[in-house]
Amino acid sequence: MLRTALALLALALLELSVASSTGAAQNVLDRTPLLSGGWVGTPGSLAISAPFRFSSSNRPDTDVFVVPTLEASFGLPRHALVGARYAAQSPLFDGESDWEVFGRYRPLRQFEGAPVDATLQLGFNGGAESVDVEVSVARWFGGLRLLGASRFFNDAFDSGDVGGAFAGGAVFYPKPRALPLAFTADAGVAIDGDDDAFVWSAGLLVGIPYAINTLSLFATNTRSGTLQGVSAGGDRTRWGLELTLPIPLGRLLEWYTPREQAMEAVVELQDAPSSTMDADIFRFAFPNDRVEIPAGTTIRWTNRDDVVHTVSADDGSWDSAAILPGQTWSATFEEPGIYPFHCGPHPFMKGTVIVR
Repeated sequence: MLRTALALLALALLELSVASSTGAAQNVLDRTPLLSGGWVGTPGSLAISAPFRFSSSNRPDTDVFVVPTLEASFGLPRHALVGARYAAQSPLFDGESDWEVFGRYRPLRQFEGAPVDATLQLGFNGGAESVDVEVSVARWFGGLRLLGASRFFNDAFDSGDVGGAFAGGAVFYPKPRALPLAFTADAGVAIDGDDDAFVWSAGLLVGIPYAINTLSLFATNTRSGTLQGVSAGGDRTRWGLELTLPIPLGRLLEWYTPREQAMEAVVELQDAPSSTMDADIFRFAFPNDRVEIPAGTTIRWTNRDDVVHTVSADDGSWDSAAILPGQTWSATFEEPGIYPFHCGPHPFMKGTVIVR
């Protein structure tokens, strides 16, 4: 089992090294190990995530017990996502596999003017044969993001009883305009009809310069990476890491752009017209992170950092691709509306264009 886990880890590291030139990053930098943060991905992008949990083993044939989890999710238009998770030899089910499928929808988005990000997730856990529901909220306060979630399981932890869980956490960037690095912590309580189980985690999130991948290092007492798994605790500390690999399937198949979106931006790559506004990308931030312009204005972004950035619409309707250090990219906004955007390799970099 340990050799298998190490092989999976080596494969994930290999993927990390070869996938650094395309795609949109999974939003692991906006969430904690036990909370999704309501992430719904980029339309047309497949995200592969491999969380591992390591702990000391009571078995005579091995010193380390590994619970590998594989997660795949696909971003849809209209701020939605579908996905699946599989955890091998999960302690949640006495060493049996733990798997789930789920869908997620975010009706409220802070960077479009809502007070919070609010997300609904509906899924099915195959190990417990349970319908699972999660309602999550989150809000940014500068470099601090607070998260909370309420969960319902119609068969909690294969107990035969209805149960649920509550959790809250925080993501903190000490230097949000200088380093793609954050500290996280969260805690929660699970209610399965018999007793309450306290869960916790703490960790470090790292964005990898010149790459679209992200790395999370954490400690937790939870049992696996599924929704029920991160709601069930214990007295054993498990050390973990999570690697992500985004694959821009929609871009490769040339159908990822949701052209029917009401707030579609018209992107022009030719020379900028006279009605042009300059904007910088500097110190892992968009200094002009909220811009109000009249319709027909072109914004010309210049990358003044020493790493690759992108300017990517949150709804996937337009994307700059890689902007190398010192290069510029322009987009013309013809229709009135609100256009939130982010940097693909560094999703904590966010901004909004308001067209009057």
